[in-house]
Amino acid sequence: MNETMIATPEQALTTDQQYAEYINPQWVRLLSTLGLNKIFKRSFGAELFADNGDVYLDFLSGYGVYNVGHHHPFITQELIAEFTPQVLVLDLSAVPVLEYTALKMMTEGEERLREAGTMLWLVAMNPGVVAVMQRSPLWERLGRERMFFTLEQAVARHQQQTGT
Repeated sequence: MNETMIATPEQALTTDQQYAEYINPQWVRLLSTLGLNKIFKRSFGAELFADNGDVYLDFLSGYGVYNVGHHHPFITQELIAEFTPQVLVLDLSAVPVLEYTALKMMTEGEERLREAGTMLWLVAMNPGVVAVMQRSPLWERLGRERMFFTLEQAVARHQQQTGT
């Protein structure tokens, strides 16, 4: 069961104001008139759970909720799969030196990305960064095929691999 925090009491006024200003002021007025501008801690299916413990059936959210509910597990899984990038490119042209903790974080980040199905590619490393990278396990893990002189080269490789 996937649940999401909706808002905190401190955010409620700001959230209402922002929604009215940027999205739909009439909706905020309607919810206020109906007494339904509540703060919901979480939602699942057709239910909204208020911060005071009350549970509401959601008949107002819109098209998707009517059909499948909030946080439908299959739809959530498919959206994550669809929007998980295949490649993350880091442009290191503005990085003069790569120190140990940054390299360690990049290595750990690459592991997490790989587990999620995303490849890390590095672009525009200066000679000092390359020298540090060559002495690290990340260099062997990425290999030359995931390091590029320019962003244009990385984009061209991705397009070649994906046929786009």
